[in-house]
Amino acid sequence: METVPSTGKQRLRAEVARLPGRGRGTPPWLDDVAAGRPAALNRLGVAMRRYHQAVVAPYVGQAAAVAGQWVTGLANDALAHGVGAVQSTLGPTTRWRAPVLEVDYPVRRDVHLDGRGLSLVPTFFGVKHPITLADPQLQPVLVYPVSREPFWRPLLTTDGQADALSELLGETRATVLRLIDTELTTTTLAALAMTSPSTVSRHTAILRRAGLITTRRSGTGVLHRRTALGASLVQGG
Repeated sequence: METVPSTGKQRLRAEVARLPGRGRGTPPWLDDVAAGRPAALNRLGVAMRRYHQAVVAPYVGQAAAVAGQWVTGLANDALAHGVGAVQSTLGPTTRWRAPVLEVDYPVRRDVHLDGRGLSLVPTFFGVKHPITLADPQLQPVLVYPVSREPFWRPLLTTDGQADALSELLGETRATVLRLIDTELTTTTLAALAMTSPSTVSRHTAILRRAGLITTRRSGTGVLHRRTALGASLVQGG
């Protein structure tokens, strides 16, 4: 949010010129942005801050937790199966044909790493397939989409009533049990369930005593996983 309004005029013109449909009825304010006019950049900065405050900031913790799961999963795949396995899991339009990564892309483009390495960046925003930076002089980056299920979606049945699992366990405890489809820490569960770690600890203790999850220590934290009984309860509820 600080970088965009402070971008130099030359780069602003180049970036705006890359937009699809540029020059065919684009709004006047975009011309003002491309020209680097302070009033237009100030309005853009205000709009970005308001959007961030309304759409991004309330869900930063949950988004970071989900992205962290993806990154951990990719790292584990790389260690177990090699880089090729990772490249092939970045989306259905991605194919790894060593030493080339192919992606179905709106425009034809070749990106050469030239020994610089490739940074993988997870995103929740407006991406159906991995994308890369337009400027070939910048550090090579591949931005790939991750799960975008809304964090705020209530667990309801088709008739709008609370589901059976929530009625049995309570909404928060049912949510925690559903979330443990892979090993998760208490902190990650708290972020995903939008509650506090102490609350999650209380619910996981009850779920553990009921035989629905197991908990093991990992370093200074603990990892929770559903048992077969817990999994069958989730699938049935």
